[in-house]
Amino acid sequence: MSGRNYFLKIDAVLDPRKFPLQVVKRVPSAFDNADWLFEIKHDGFRVLAIRDGSLARLYTRNGYDISRRHQHIIAALAAFPTERFVLGGGRIVNEKNCRSNFPNLARGPTGTHYYAFDLLVLGDVDLRTKPLDVRKAMLSRAGVARASPGDCWVNHAEAG
Repeated sequence: MSGRNYFLKIDAVLDPRKFPLQVVKRVPSAFDNADWLFEIKHDGFRVLAIRDGSLARLYTRNGYDISRRHQHIIAALAAFPTERFVLGGGRIVNEKNCRSNFPNLARGPTGTHYYAFDLLVLGDVDLRTKPLDVRKAMLSRAGVARASPGDCWVNHAEAG
């Protein structure tokens, strides 16, 4: 099966090691390309959010479980009506208008928020084979974009 309507079914436990987070890549100059989506880069740490049933967890890019230090985000993720999902996002400290403050992030979990910008799994469906713009649209409709008060869903800009 191939094409835009094919979804991969996931029946196993959602293992964070199976969802490597991408790292921002610095390029020498800005570019414009109709095949790319562009997002604001917020200063923070990449974090994978996984909810499988009643259990929600947060993992760093290196696979460390940081859930215990961020119970306010875990509680919000556990409250969503969708019981099974994997989100790609980031942990930041935001100021007014969802602007990040990296120095405050280094002070610990107080004031941290989760910014979701990719929906990797929803229910038993692995969405990673779908185009990013489709996953982002699904994220905005799925009700898992904001994990706690003050969190922001990171939208994208089209080239041009």
